[in-house]
Amino acid sequence: MRVSRDQLIAHVERWSADPLHAGSTWVPKYLYHFTDIRNAAAILQAGELLSRNEAIRRGAMLHDNASSQVIAATALTHRDFARLYFRPRTPTQFHNEGIRPVVERTFDNAHCPVPVFLVFDLVETLALPGVMFSDGNMAASHVVFSDAATLFAQIPFDLVYHEGPIDLQLRARNVIHHRHAEVLAPRSLRLDTLRWIGCRSNADRESLLCLLGQTRATWETRVVVAAGRLFNKRGCCVESAFIDHHGMIQFTLHIPNDWRVRVRFELVSEQSGKVWHWTSDAWNGQLLRLTVHGIEPGIMRLYIEDCLAYVARAQPADVPF
Repeated sequence: MRVSRDQLIAHVERWSADPLHAGSTWVPKYLYHFTDIRNAAAILQAGELLSRNEAIRRGAMLHDNASSQVIAATALTHRDFARLYFRPRTPTQFHNEGIRPVVERTFDNAHCPVPVFLVFDLVETLALPGVMFSDGNMAASHVVFSDAATLFAQIPFDLVYHEGPIDLQLRARNVIHHRHAEVLAPRSLRLDTLRWIGCRSNADRESLLCLLGQTRATWETRVVVAAGRLFNKRGCCVESAFIDHHGMIQFTLHIPNDWRVRVRFELVSEQSGKVWHWTSDAWNGQLLRLTVHGIEPGIMRLYIEDCLAYVARAQPADVPF
């Protein structure tokens, strides 16, 4: 028998009332998909979340976040699902979140430079026809998945929602496997049950809205800053950006103390096509100030380690934009 809506509602009520295990009263209400900001913009523009195989087939995967070893271990048929997690801050996210130099990419070069969360309603998504769930990581050979009520009742959600360090007893119970429990939609998932979109910072939010182009108005009210709720704040990121009418541009950056990273700035005028640019091969500061003489309205981009870290329309008359 398929898992019922009543069973799903009871699940949300039970775990929302146990924030000690679930990490928060709101985490059990939702399902979570995190990806690089460019992929997130493409998903929102298309109106659907695609499976890995379908995204590759359509040429819709702009940045691959995943570990090649994990993907190689994942059955080909499992890559035909659009996949969500029951929780944010999974072990995978811990290893690949944030912009990092190549030498700091510790998990088989897995890298999600500017992570964005798409947050779906748990009850409404799992009630959709064809949607299934797993008891753990779909790359594991012993993973079990179906849409059966019996399996849902057997998933150890105390481990799925587990927060904090893993002691030896929990490790023996395979907590890392269960933290990766997934929800699986065949081929694609429309965004009808998408409730909000989470960003780490105001700068990430501005970048996502810029990348959305003509679909910005559709999603803008649902794009929120939720740094402490969803993210580990690992790696480099842009926290804020500011421009004044004199052409002074200021970025507040988060860069780990012992890292020196490549930073590149460019601004392309919408009127003349003129390009302003600046680079550093070993930047370590938290505050970056640039003065662009003769600045004109245009699109400005900041790259860290050759990853797009920030993009927005530069409009010097607006302070801030």
